Amino acid sequence: MPLFLTEAFFLGDAMRIFITFYCLNKTGATAIEYALLAAGIAIAIVASLFAFGLDLSDIFVNMESTSTQTSAKIETYNLPE
Repeated sequence: MPLFLTEAFFLGDAMRIFITFYCLNKTGATAIEYALLAAGIAIAIVASLFAFGLDLSDIFVNMESTSTQTSAKIETYNLPE
């Protein structure tokens, strides 16, 4: 017969066993830690985009124009084969 159906098993024992099992159970701790880490990284990315959004846009536009100018200069040179 299962332990919880016997007369010797009282509510206090059940609560003590439940609390002990709950405190010792660590199965979801890693998932929660990874979720908190991912949330922190997402907040940092969003905050940096709001803080430097226009500056980042200018940097990428400048990189694009520089690379376009450089590729145009390379195409004008006749390299020997």
